[in-house]
Amino acid sequence: MQVQNRIIKVTVITGHGAILEEAAGQYLDILRENLGKMDYRLSGVSFVNPMNEKERYETDSFFRSRFI
Repeated sequence: MQVQNRIIKVTVITGHGAILEEAAGQYLDILRENLGKMDYRLSGVSFVNPMNEKERYETDSFFRSRFI
């Protein structure tokens, strides 16, 4: 989750992205509404496959130099 100036972006890393994204879709409006009540704004929710993230981190020089 990333928060900056009360704007929130959520990234869900899961191997079941399509299934979870479909199930979560019905709750996104509720999440947006409730965050709005607390003076936050939801900019987006993304679902990412962990294998794709692992490959990205292994090849990204920023992450490789700091975490490996």
